[in-house]
Amino acid sequence: MLTREQAEAVASRFLSQLDPYWPQRDLVITRIEERAISWVVFYSSKRYIDTGDVRDAIAGNGPLVIGKKDGRIVMAGTATPLEQQIVEAEAALDNE
Repeated sequence: MLTREQAEAVASRFLSQLDPYWPQRDLVITRIEERAISWVVFYSSKRYIDTGDVRDAIAGNGPLVIGKKDGRIVMAGTATPLEQQIVEAEAALDNE
């Protein structure tokens, strides 16, 4: 079972390997929530955290849902309510 610290490390590695052409490359983890089968990791741009200016925020970044069993990652979306996105991501983790 993945610990909180391990989930944070998995998320940090994942975020550091996103598309190099993505405009917000300096991403930071802002919150980690524990659930029964996953860790839900929220992130934002460091610039937004530093300035609080919405122009520096990332649009459409759903959290990373990381399976406790094996560390697999599902990126949650933002098209539907957050809880629904997390439940769907956990179902994908549970079914693979």
